[in-house]
Amino acid sequence: MTFSGRSVLVTGGSRGIGASLVRLLAEKGLRVGFLYRQKHENALGIVEWARAHGYEVVAVAADVRDKNRLIESLSDIKANLGPVDYLVNNVGVAHWETLSHTHDEAVEELLHVNLKSAIIVTRELIPGMILRRFGAIVNVSSVWGMHGASCESVYSATKGALISFTKALAKELGPSNIRVNCVLPGVVATDMLRTHSEEEIREMVERIPLGRLARPEEVAAAIAFLLSDEASYITGATLEVSGGFPA
Repeated sequence: MTFSGRSVLVTGGSRGIGASLVRLLAEKGLRVGFLYRQKHENALGIVEWARAHGYEVVAVAADVRDKNRLIESLSDIKANLGPVDYLVNNVGVAHWETLSHTHDEAVEELLHVNLKSAIIVTRELIPGMILRRFGAIVNVSSVWGMHGASCESVYSATKGALISFTKALAKELGPSNIRVNCVLPGVVATDMLRTHSEEEIREMVERIPLGRLARPEEVAAAIAFLLSDEASYITGATLEVSGGFPA
């Protein structure tokens, strides 16, 4: 699985699944750009790692909730890497609360980060892909986008919308030789679990047939596969990387 000479943009690339993906794609020969919001030290560490290994990785700070800054960041990425051939809409936030206690600010953040940013970034980058008649996009949803989660109704709604967005866009872009797929991670050992107690995490693990949490690099590997030529006849698909969860 190689991607020599092409470039990719990963949103939310400074930690968790995104950081694992940035490293993996760089190792596979891609020029990698990634966006991040707060984890500057993490981003700097990834860039320094890439430089030490002779990989081309560019990090751009951007708050995806700010449309103007988001679009500016895409210009920065293209200025450094050239045309973007692959896109991974990975950035996401979670909010654990009953709907009756979910305040407007949380709803807006979930909608902007999990869904609207993917729409904006994709809309800005696909004209170039259409012109070149080449591209692949992977949207990172969640098993909750398919199955729904109690006390995460708005989060589940945004992730479900990403699945629908994927399926619709695959039909729209297929004639231009652009593939669009969606990965649905289960419970992954990342910072997103910080709001859950050890007991809650143990209860979730008990519902996973494989009996453990996913590692970020396992989800990254699935995303890389869907971007690659090995998946050249796969589009509009949803791939659960969940260990069989929920069971």
